[in-house]
Amino acid sequence: MADIHAHIANFASKNEELLGVLERTDYAEAALKQQEVYVKDLENELTKLVQQIRTYEQKTKVEKAEFEKYRDSNIKRFAYKLGGTKGKEKFQSRSEKEEKEYYEALEQERGAKDRKDSLDHALKEAVSNRDNYKQDSDTHIGAQTELDNLYNMVFAGPTPSFPQEDQLEWQFTQARERYNNVEQAYRANWQACDIFNEARKRIHLATQYMDEARSASQWDMFGGGAMADMAERNALSRAESEASQVQGLVSQALRVYPDGVKDIPGFHISHGSIMSDMMFDNIFTDMAFHDKIKASQTRILQVQHNVEGQFAGLNQQLAGKKAELDAVQAELGNARKQLQDMRSQIFTQVGSQQPPPYQV
Repeated sequence: MADIHAHIANFASKNEELLGVLERTDYAEAALKQQEVYVKDLENELTKLVQQIRTYEQKTKVEKAEFEKYRDSNIKRFAYKLGGTKGKEKFQSRSEKEEKEYYEALEQERGAKDRKDSLDHALKEAVSNRDNYKQDSDTHIGAQTELDNLYNMVFAGPTPSFPQEDQLEWQFTQARERYNNVEQAYRANWQACDIFNEARKRIHLATQYMDEARSASQWDMFGGGAMADMAERNALSRAESEASQVQGLVSQALRVYPDGVKDIPGFHISHGSIMSDMMFDNIFTDMAFHDKIKASQTRILQVQHNVEGQFAGLNQQLAGKKAELDAVQAELGNARKQLQDMRSQIFTQVGSQQPPPYQV
């Protein structure tokens, strides 16, 4: 029995060291699992986006050629030959159609490329975090394996049956499973919060650009001319790009955390018509487009309200999950301690055969 006590004394410091490693890295298994889901989602979205960009580039090329062909072949003819209200309306309708199709294709291409830049950055950061979790997970697995080997050596040879130890081990396994489930849910919630925080920044920029567009539109109504038109279109284009990013981010958060995120309705920002500004610019067309800008601005503000509301809700959920995580983490620590205490008691009772010395 003295030999067993001596062995237990030698084993105690290593036992405490390994238990400390396990406690510090308990989070890693669930965190790694959730992070791998997140990385895979980003990789899949990037693959699809690269294909979409190729399609958008080809579409933009075709629409641009058609728009320029119509513009170049008809402006002079319109200026010198067409006359009357019907002729002007017909030309305006056709020119706006060609221009609208071209700029819609161009915005799709730009939006997709902006989204790709954001995803590239997000993927790089996600992979870095995954690698860190993988390192801690490997450390946890290694420590658990080493601890299991120690216990196997201590319990080597004929030993009595220890049903209470089996019961405590089962309780520890259950506590570990509960902890992993809550940890993974917490990580998904946290990732959704992080994504929505980026969406908040983007939608805030979109509202700023819409303010700029509305100011430029007011300037245009009071004789701002070409400079006002240019400022107006530039602000609207930037607002459209940011709004497109928001839609992509919300969709990403929905895939990461479907239980806590709701999609936002689609929306479109009016861009006006360059050719109409050139050929039909007057107070009435300026006022009509100003109304369209105000309508688009209202939709953007509604989206901002949605994003802010969901972000607040996600943070509230995260606080609840953190409290739950702390509780199951304490439960896991208690289950581990009870199991280790029981094993320590058993060690002192086992004297039928001395296990081989442990080599650190």
